[in-house]
Amino acid sequence: MPKHRVLIYHNILWAHYKARVFSELHKLCTSHFVDLFVVHFAVSERNRSTMGTADEALHQYPYAVLTSGSYHELNLWRRMTLALKELRTHDPDIVVLPGYWDPAFWALLVIAKLQRRKVVLSFDSTQLDHSRHFVLEQLKKMFVKQCDAGFAYGQRARRYLGQLGMPEASIMIRCQAAANDEIRSEFDIASRTRRQASAQLGLPKRNFCYVGRLSAEKNVLSLVQAFLALRTSNDQANDWGLCVVGDGPERSNIEEYCRNNGAENVVFIGGVSWRDVPKFLALSDVLVLPSTSEPWGLVVNEAMVCGLPVIVSNRCGCIEDLVIDGDTGFAFDPYVPSELLRSMSYFVNSPSEIQRIGSKGEELIRRFSPDAAARQMFTGIKLLLGVA
Repeated sequence: MPKHRVLIYHNILWAHYKARVFSELHKLCTSHFVDLFVVHFAVSERNRSTMGTADEALHQYPYAVLTSGSYHELNLWRRMTLALKELRTHDPDIVVLPGYWDPAFWALLVIAKLQRRKVVLSFDSTQLDHSRHFVLEQLKKMFVKQCDAGFAYGQRARRYLGQLGMPEASIMIRCQAAANDEIRSEFDIASRTRRQASAQLGLPKRNFCYVGRLSAEKNVLSLVQAFLALRTSNDQANDWGLCVVGDGPERSNIEEYCRNNGAENVVFIGGVSWRDVPKFLALSDVLVLPSTSEPWGLVVNEAMVCGLPVIVSNRCGCIEDLVIDGDTGFAFDPYVPSELLRSMSYFVNSPSEIQRIGSKGEELIRRFSPDAAARQMFTGIKLLLGVA
């Protein structure tokens, strides 16, 4: 039986969450006589230098990496020539592109369409994650209209992709997932020693947690301010702390603010590998993601896998798919501080709700597994190939 071929271009090998999805997709493709190959442009990116190295053992599918350095160390001409060489080598029926922001992706799109290949756009953007400019939006529409299908992360991404001109029937959603099993396993192990680990870090009995980069758009200072306001206004909050996991350009400013305002229950962990994130979720009771710009927010998946309730900014792309108010957590407007304070107060005042809401989230996130994401992608592949 003749085989079909699918070639996926992806930014970096470091993306452990993609490793699981691609590995599951490879199994599906193999069982249906489809050859899958993934081309990673680089091993990692500069801003992930504190998040651990790429774990090659997770990548159970055939792949190549164009450079052993970071993405931006590979200049544009080199990215284009190496990527086009892979296109010639693998001669795919379907090409999956990781976006439209790199001129190298435009070159791949043009050549693939001239060669009458099907093109799929992997898409995580939403209408709200950045300010939009007319000229750039028109360029995006030109790109999108040349694509045959889209692999979107969630509802907001699908809606934005539709606004850019892609028919809804051509868009597969839920094409993203965390490494659920590995995360839960690490969480369960770490939970056994929560009391000792909390004492070593100086964390109190209960904790809110933030995980991510400490950069302006993550809005972590607003979280710290809400936490301090909570402790000032609510005596029950004296038993609560805030665990900040991550590093970035805003860290020194946030730490200085904490020193100047007596935030002794705010503990900064620094940047950690993704495998260590569940260890700190195991010391926490509620995840807070206060970003003013966030295409998705994969740490929300990770927290829900671990049974934690979530408080998530309504600017995050995952909000419509994962956050059901009062059921799996709460959404809030990051520009209205009182909304974040109210959501945090809910758990301080009603700690018995933590387990109920966390369990609801744990149940929901089962639908966002690597296997489920791979099946969504394979459904799109089959439609384009015209196979059962």
